[in-house]
Amino acid sequence: MVAALAFEPVGHGWLAPLAMAMFWISVTRSHWRSALIHGACFGFTFMGVLLWWLVDSVGAGAWVLLVATQTLAAVAAAAGIHAVSRLPAGPVWAGAVWVLVESTRSTWPLGGLPWGRLGITAIDTPWVTLLPYVGIPGTGFVVAAAGFAFGGLVTRHRGSDLVVVGAVMMSFAATVAPSVAPHEGTFRIAVIQGGVPGDGRDVAGNHRQVTDNHVQQTRELAQRIAAGETPAPDLIVWPENSTAVDPLRDRATRGAIDEAVSEVGIPILIGGVFDGPDDATAYNRGIVWLPDGEIGPAYTKTHPVPFGEYIPWRSVIGGWSSRFQLIPRDFLPGSGEGPLDVAGIKVADAICFDVAYDDALPDQVRRGAQLVAVQTSNATFYETYQPEQQFEITRARAVELNRSVAVASTNGISAIIDPSGRVLVRSAEGSGAVAITDVPIVDAITPAVRFQTRLTLLLSGLAIGGLLWCAARSSRRRRVRVGIASYRQGERRPAPSAAWNPKRQWLVLHQRNPRDSSDYSERTAESLSAASSGTTKEKNRMVSSRTRRWVVSVALAVLTVVYALDQLLTIEWPDDAVWPLRLLLLLAAVVIAGIAFQAWSAGKPQELRPLTAMSTSLIGGASLASAATSGGSDTAFGSGALGAVSLVALAFGVIVLNIDGREKGNRS
Repeated sequence: MVAALAFEPVGHGWLAPLAMAMFWISVTRSHWRSALIHGACFGFTFMGVLLWWLVDSVGAGAWVLLVATQTLAAVAAAAGIHAVSRLPAGPVWAGAVWVLVESTRSTWPLGGLPWGRLGITAIDTPWVTLLPYVGIPGTGFVVAAAGFAFGGLVTRHRGSDLVVVGAVMMSFAATVAPSVAPHEGTFRIAVIQGGVPGDGRDVAGNHRQVTDNHVQQTRELAQRIAAGETPAPDLIVWPENSTAVDPLRDRATRGAIDEAVSEVGIPILIGGVFDGPDDATAYNRGIVWLPDGEIGPAYTKTHPVPFGEYIPWRSVIGGWSSRFQLIPRDFLPGSGEGPLDVAGIKVADAICFDVAYDDALPDQVRRGAQLVAVQTSNATFYETYQPEQQFEITRARAVELNRSVAVASTNGISAIIDPSGRVLVRSAEGSGAVAITDVPIVDAITPAVRFQTRLTLLLSGLAIGGLLWCAARSSRRRRVRVGIASYRQGERRPAPSAAWNPKRQWLVLHQRNPRDSSDYSERTAESLSAASSGTTKEKNRMVSSRTRRWVVSVALAVLTVVYALDQLLTIEWPDDAVWPLRLLLLLAAVVIAGIAFQAWSAGKPQELRPLTAMSTSLIGGASLASAATSGGSDTAFGSGALGAVSLVALAFGVIVLNIDGREKGNRS
């Protein structure tokens, strides 16, 4: 949950290293099976909160599928981090594993989902200056490695202090010597936000009105230019889906656009749906419309959204859901078009989610783009926090590319961003608006763009190399049969410790300087042999106890997460007077519950009782704060009684867990 708060709409990027530190502590201080559970809990909570806007816009089914897929990625990350944490400079290897998992889930399956990448959180933080040097993947590596190193300081991992110092020095060096390229003049650009009628979400049902709105805003801008109220821009950008029918074939739409372009006398980058090679296909394109009525260069969306803009395996699953019938045509991907030549300036174009991928815009900048335009239609996600998250990605991309970015949306967020990520102009959401200003033109290519492919391959290779090293070390350890410490006669013998592995039948004795090594070894071996040959009844009881602890612990974690999500998602951020208190209580409750689970995993049952009691008290306090402010209204998950049920079940789990922990301590 702390990781989710590092992104918009909260947007406290400094929480990202803290989240990684907590993730490191929970994963590396437990058995690998527990590490997988920690990874699943982290992934479900992180992505569940981050992608909650899917429930309000597309539906709960899409949210469940996407969160489940991203949770599997978090489990893979936990497994890899748990493995490489035992290597020298473990946080560095772990940071590479994190970036490898991020890169994989950003491209696979079905094109991936590049949401929730750590490098994006650098916006408005001291380490934002890393973006033009190492890009979003490299900045994510630094943030992850630094966070893991902070966690390593807690777990006393050797070399963690050096990793922390290295990350701080990199950020400091990038701040002292920022990647600043000289400007090659200025370019005046305008973005049009026409608005969507009704509830603001149905573009297809109101597509004629949406086009008319953008035509009207353009004509009003032409009147202001003619009256001398504002200087004429060099380019006007309309958003994605500003026309939902092919303007080259629909006479009414083409006539309206021709009139608007002719009246303003300036090229317009139109975003619209264009017919494909057959009736079952289409293109999502941005096309330059010239004042003389000619059609200029075009860019086709590179990453169409599966189940949103096309149906994968339509011939097989097309009849499974009635929702698929709402997508009668499959949008075809672009083939690397761009940049677009407009008035002697090369403009890189990205349509909606293209801005989040590492290929669409950087490839065009490498081909000479001096300016960036992002055409998006966030109407489907209107009044959710998806537009804020996409806008955060766009700002990070502006800094990485060192390019000015003009964002045009149908009903928000439309804005113009300078190469440092600063927002120059931003329109209000929901209504029609025009944003216009001068932006610098930059020709130089940042190191992040120039070496992007090499850096990504380097980090991926580092992660794979670390995992192979772990596998080799593990293979060598399996060949060890017996290890006995050396002794010195006549010196004091401290208390012994021993470890016995019944699966491989080998014994390792750890002992400092005993006097009678042979007698001592025989007594220890007899003791361990007797302990290992217990009755079947005792073994079954141990298995049953272990299973019960697993079930109760998982139930405790799930209930805590569900209740915290329920409370967090019902907070009305601007209006709730006590939301900071509620949020603090919930975060503290989750942290303490995680520490309690870790104490159980580490075999320290004596620590469970006070920690779990504190967790229950804090969640109860958050529940009281919620009841005091909401008056007992329904919660985000549909029932106001969920909080009470969760508290009762949580208390029951705490009691059982403490009893079981005490029994475990007595057996020890």
